[in-house]
Amino acid sequence: MKCRSIAIMLMYASTVYCTGQDWKPLSTCDVGLTAGSTGLGVDVAMPIYRNIQVRAGAMFMPKFYKTMNFGVEVGMTENAETRQYYMDNIRQFIHGFINYDMKDNVDMQGEPTFSNAKLLIDVFPLSNKHWHLTAGVYIGGRTVAKAKNKQEEISTLMGVNMYNELYKKAAAREPMFSVNGMDVDIPDHFVSAMLEYYGEMAIHLGDFDHDVIATEDIYWDYDYYDPRTSQLIHAKGDLRCAKGDVLYHEGDAYRMKPTEQNEVIARARVNAVRPYVGFGYNGALSRNGNTYIGFDMGIMMWGGSPSVITHDGIDLVKDLRDVRGKVGDYVKLIKKVDAYPVIELRISQKF
Repeated sequence: MKCRSIAIMLMYASTVYCTGQDWKPLSTCDVGLTAGSTGLGVDVAMPIYRNIQVRAGAMFMPKFYKTMNFGVEVGMTENAETRQYYMDNIRQFIHGFINYDMKDNVDMQGEPTFSNAKLLIDVFPLSNKHWHLTAGVYIGGRTVAKAKNKQEEISTLMGVNMYNELYKKAAAREPMFSVNGMDVDIPDHFVSAMLEYYGEMAIHLGDFDHDVIATEDIYWDYDYYDPRTSQLIHAKGDLRCAKGDVLYHEGDAYRMKPTEQNEVIARARVNAVRPYVGFGYNGALSRNGNTYIGFDMGIMMWGGSPSVITHDGIDLVKDLRDVRGKVGDYVKLIKKVDAYPVIELRISQKF
C-alpha cells in the first residue's frame, strides 16, 4: 500500500508538470544491460505517458560460494571438554570397526539462488529527463539462498547416521548386525557408554527461543530400555508427541541430524513479491548518440526478516536463539534486515 501511494503521487506530479507537452506512447524502445546487487540482467523501457516510462526485465545472481563450519557433538553434558572426550572415544570405536577416521565437524557451502523479474514505473520530474524516481515490484522465487554440506562431507554425515543407528540398536537391545544367522553384538561397555553418557550424535546449532508445537502425531521408531534397570521405557510405535502438544520447550537444544541421504541443508526464504522504491540517473554517452549509461539505487522490501529453514523444518531466524558459529553471525544480521539494497549500473541502447 505504501509503494502504491508513492507511485500514484509520482505519476500525478509528472502529469501536472508535463501538461501541454508533446508525447507519443511506446514511441521508443530502450534496451539495457544491468549489473549490480541484484546480479546480471536485461530490461526494456518504453514511454507510456509524457515523462513516464515503464521498465520490465529479468536478472539472476551469478554463482559464488561461502563456506560455513558446524561442529558434530555427542554427550548429555554442557562441559565441552567432556563432550570432546566422548567424541574421541566414538571416533576410535568407528575407526577400529570399519577403519574410517570420522571428522567432528562439517563444512557447508552457501550459495545465492537469487533471480527476479521486475516491473517498474520511472517518473522524470525534470525537463532534461536525466533523473528519475521509481516505484514497482520485483518478483522471484521464495528461496534466495541455500546452504548444503560439501560433497566430501557425506562420509562424515554417513558416520553420524551410522552411529545413531548403533545407538538405537543399543537402546533396543538389538545386535549390531547378523551374519549367516549369527548375531554380532555391540560391546557391552560401549552400549553402556552410549546410553548413559553419549546419547545421539547431532549438530548443536542453538537453543529454542519458544515452545515448538507438533504439527502431527510423532511416534518412537525404536524400543528403549533403561540402561540401569533394563526395563522397557517405551516401545517402538508408541506415541512420542501428539499433534498440538509441545515438541520442543523453550531453552531446549536444537540438535540437527542429517537426512537419510546423509545431507544437511538450509534455505533462506522471503516473499515472492517484493515492492521497490528508488531513484536513478540516465545520460547519453555522446551528445547525439543513442547509447546511454546510468544507475539505479533503492530498496527492495522482503516483507519482514527472511527465514532460514533447515531440512527438518526449523527456522534458524525465528525459532532459535544463540545460534552458534559463523551461521550465528549471519542469523543476527538477517534478523535486523527486512529489505535488500538495490544498486545497479545500466548501459542501454535506444531504438
